[in-house]
Amino acid sequence: SGTTTTYKNKHVDQGRALPERMETNPTSQDGDQAKDTQAGVATGEERGDAKTGTVSGPQPLPENPKLERLSKEVFMKLGDYMNAEISASTHEYQLLGKLNLVVANRYKDMQEKAAKLNVFLRDLDDKYKKIEPHLKQINTLHDNVARLEDVVSKLDRYTKNLEQQFKQVYK
Repeated sequence: SGTTTTYKNKHVDQGRALPERMETNPTSQDGDQAKDTQAGVATGEERGDAKTGTVSGPQPLPENPKLERLSKEVFMKLGDYMNAEISASTHEYQLLGKLNLVVANRYKDMQEKAAKLNVFLRDLDDKYKKIEPHLKQINTLHDNVARLEDVVSKLDRYTKNLEQQFKQVYK
């Protein structure tokens, strides 16, 4: 089977809990522990007093200035990366906020225009209702004038015809 990694919280001098990485391999030999110690990984070995039941913390690793410098550099770069990510997210949220304000203002303008258009259409409808009887009278008058023109046209033809007959009789 494979290697399993577990984390345990161990208390150190300052009272803070720090994770301690422990690697176990069910098929491993004692040589794996030597590899972990050489790589600078705490193996989770604890020293204890069986009579009192007390357990001391893990054995400290030897100081390595290069490892400390590299660790600090990694944490600084990780912090810079996280700050950049947070800053980018903050800028994106600010941009979204500005876009929301612009869209809200546009919708507000559209709402105002629609309200004005609604008022205009109501006024126009009221004016149409006021002049509607007059328009009906105009339409009726137009129909009467059309009939009168038809009668005049017929009367004109009749008089021309009558004039022709009169000229024939007196000739």
